[in-house]
Amino acid sequence: MIIASHFFNGPAPIHAKAITDGRTSRQCTYFMCEFEKSNIDTIILEHAKTCQSIMFGEIHDNALADMPAPVQDSIYVVTLLGRLKKIGYDYLALEVNESAPAGTHSNDMVRFCRSYHRGQAVQAEQFPHVKPGWIELTRRAIDLDYAIRFIDAGQRNGFANFPRDKAMYEAIKREVFDTHRDAKVIVYIGAFHVGERETETGVFSGTGKKKPLGFFLDQHTRGKNFSVYMGHPDDTPVGCDLFISYFIWDADQSGADLPQKTE
Repeated sequence: MIIASHFFNGPAPIHAKAITDGRTSRQCTYFMCEFEKSNIDTIILEHAKTCQSIMFGEIHDNALADMPAPVQDSIYVVTLLGRLKKIGYDYLALEVNESAPAGTHSNDMVRFCRSYHRGQAVQAEQFPHVKPGWIELTRRAIDLDYAIRFIDAGQRNGFANFPRDKAMYEAIKREVFDTHRDAKVIVYIGAFHVGERETETGVFSGTGKKKPLGFFLDQHTRGKNFSVYMGHPDDTPVGCDLFISYFIWDADQSGADLPQKTE
């Protein structure tokens, strides 16, 4: 984890990792984010340059009160894909289970990716179970020649069975790092998976301390993982680098069309 500055005046300074008793210091630096979008972009991209993995913790399809189906998290990441590609990111790892049954988000995502990658004409209506914004995000990634990897092993028993996070890390290691040791990967996943330290708060309450996916990636990359939390603004994220929910969910919620081309 690389810790960003609390204040932004020009390019965001990149701070060395703080070491305490042989362990990295992990805390969520931004608990309130009120910067302009261009500044948020710069903060993320400057840190991404020195990192090997960047995690975007999205809100899934959990609508905020009095708001339409959430797509702002996906919209925001779409705007970054072209610039992340230019600084060496070649993989997009998705919380998708390749073996999921029909009628699920994962199954529809797999079908969409395979069809679109083959150049077949596809319409979003053919994949009704996909979470809001995921098709637009993945379409843009394929257009930019990202290699798509499905990492969800589907080991579920509510939130109590978090060997699932270790299995997702092992999928990334097997599908990306074992083949290309220095590859850079974007991980798009539910917000609670991006934490970089053991926790028993939030969805982990009552399960004992668990290690989210971010913990394993931060260990594997020796601190060169950058985690961006985009969950509900009233969440209290644990062990992430950047908390931008106030920016994401204070953005226009009118359900405007996603951008088709973003460099």
